[in-house]
Amino acid sequence: YCPGVSLVPIRGNVPTRISHLIDGKYDGIILAAAGMTRLKLDAPHITELPTDRFVPAPSQGALAIETRRDSDAEALGDVIDDRSVRQTVEAERAVLRAVAATCQTPVAALALSVGFLRDAPAGVELWAVGLLVWSWVLFAGAIISTFGSFAASRRAINAQLNVLDRKLLGKAKSGDKLQTRWSPATAVLNGVSGVAFVGAIILTVIFVSINVLQ
Repeated sequence: YCPGVSLVPIRGNVPTRISHLIDGKYDGIILAAAGMTRLKLDAPHITELPTDRFVPAPSQGALAIETRRDSDAEALGDVIDDRSVRQTVEAERAVLRAVAATCQTPVAALALSVGFLRDAPAGVELWAVGLLVWSWVLFAGAIISTFGSFAASRRAINAQLNVLDRKLLGKAKSGDKLQTRWSPATAVLNGVSGVAFVGAIILTVIFVSINVLQ
């Protein structure tokens, strides 16, 4: 993006690098935003680089805690664990494993947690997704059944009107009779539609309670 810029190495911790910039040893330096924020440091003429053009290295800004299994420390880690951050870090590290990268490999990766289950409690992702999918299926089934019921009712009404016309004109056929009840198809479709709507609403309420009201 800037062909006239010469890239040179820089050493030292963040305050040291900033001091080099202030002293005029460099025209500009690139630092990790997470480190600047964590150290509460300021520097002249800060410009945030957009991640869509300057993709950071994997796992930038994430802190990991390693504990013994089945220990009090592990239980404490579960309390302070940021699930969305952990998911994005695991995705970025999967990229490193896929390309067999080392600490010296110039690899960039940035995962974004944008899914509707990013705040879901541990262990509920699969069956929560199942609830949502089934609610969609039931809603679709309810809509299809409703339209089918309307179509069946329309055919039944037209048939009854034809029978009534023939009776009024004295041209009734053998077997012509007026029905005062729904046809079996209409009754079945209405029942399926009602059950599907109720089931979809119940599953949606359960899904919302898991992912929003937790």
